[in-house]
Amino acid sequence: DPTADRLLPIIMGHENAGWVEEVGKEVEGVKVGDPVIVHPKITGGTCLACRRGFDMHGPGKFPGLDCNGGYAEFLCTSERNIVPLPKTLAPKEVAPYADAGLTAYRAVKKATRTLLPGESVVVIGAGFIGLEIAATALGLGAEVTIVEIADRPMGRAISPAMSAFFLDAHKAFGARFELGLGLAALHGENGRVTEAELSDGRRLPADLVIVGVGVTAEDALALEAGLDCADGVVTDSQLVTSDPAISAIGDCCRFPHAGFRAELRLESVQNATDQAKCVARRLMGK
Repeated sequence: DPTADRLLPIIMGHENAGWVEEVGKEVEGVKVGDPVIVHPKITGGTCLACRRGFDMHGPGKFPGLDCNGGYAEFLCTSERNIVPLPKTLAPKEVAPYADAGLTAYRAVKKATRTLLPGESVVVIGAGFIGLEIAATALGLGAEVTIVEIADRPMGRAISPAMSAFFLDAHKAFGARFELGLGLAALHGENGRVTEAELSDGRRLPADLVIVGVGVTAEDALALEAGLDCADGVVTDSQLVTSDPAISAIGDCCRFPHAGFRAELRLESVQNATDQAKCVARRLMGK
């Protein structure tokens, strides 16, 4: 990122991109200076999922979540966690699509100009972006409170058991949660925020407020095309819209989720990637 004081630090998150700085003697697939995308998951390497390359299923640790990591300039990982990028593709061009982590990095990077250890940060929204920003701010020594209108973190994307895991993990980092509450108002003086007022009337001290509450689906084009929409393009279980010739994937797709037994719209890189694979297989008759 040419606007930052480093090229492109690898930070906590699911995936990110950068350049190879150094390689071991057994590495054959990449060389120093190659642009790559990297999966910073420390895997066990023994289970079937790991052997097939599905690192997120491994029993290892996740830097920045259950071990030290994040906001670092370098990351040491294995060759099989690296995917080379075309030489014509700059890492900064692919990183925003690889993970919300870069968005979180940029938000906190701006905050570090004024954020000091011990100051109060209020994060509105306990989704992917909100939790990543909260964890990074905690790593900088801030006092963090996360406000979420739902009764659990990432409630639209993961199961209650997984929500409980991430809730406990962030509490262990030092985060405080205000669940089932929204933001009513922001108060300040001399052009700077000082308090965040919650929907129950309480006011939280705030040197910085970051809002990460998701988006409303931009489905105007789909509506104009005559597709069924409901805060997103409605599809069936095969991701086919109300027009059989049109499929929809990604953040703007509302699809029936078998596990939740409900229609969902997920703002997640992994979801978009998985849906693209499903549609491709269907179109190829597999």
